[in-house]
Amino acid sequence: MTTDGVRAESPESLRAAMVGRLREQGHIRRDEVAAAFAAVPRERFCPEASVAAAYSARDTVRTKADESGRRASSLSAPWRQADLIESARIGPGMRVLEIGSGGYSAAVLAELVGPAGTVVTVDIDPWVTERTSRFLADTGYTEVRVLLGDAEHAVAGHGPFDAILVTAGAWDVPWTGLLAEGGRLVGPLDHTP
Repeated sequence: MTTDGVRAESPESLRAAMVGRLREQGHIRRDEVAAAFAAVPRERFCPEASVAAAYSARDTVRTKADESGRRASSLSAPWRQADLIESARIGPGMRVLEIGSGGYSAAVLAELVGPAGTVVTVDIDPWVTERTSRFLADTGYTEVRVLLGDAEHAVAGHGPFDAILVTAGAWDVPWTGLLAEGGRLVGPLDHTP
């Protein structure tokens, strides 16, 4: 109990509840995806947010603001991460590229690809990649490769990839040449003029 009489929920119980909601809503459809989300401590990738906010299934967590106070970097909402991962059909042994880093999705991907797979995450912001590297190391996901730069050029020599997940804003799709034969590229496109 907290001092105000409200029962504090543990990160583990909030994580289990988040996974349950994502399953009920159809964002998580496979047991192995549920297990991966249940294994990764999301709160460790967004220490600026409350534990409850970290496990809100529908909310994005802002991790960095620009000088005007607008979101410059964020941890995507769990429902969006689950949809991308399910759409890409991530599984054991796959080589996966994540464009737009934060660490949490990369850790979930590492759980899914296992020791025989590869996860590379890339971002153009050095603040994001430093933070991502630190959070992944602190949570034991040291096998994830974190790269700084534009994905089109920074991942040269690391592909081809069985799946590419775009979690950053994208206005075009210059990464198809990084895909292996039969690979999948998933992510949101911004059509704003």
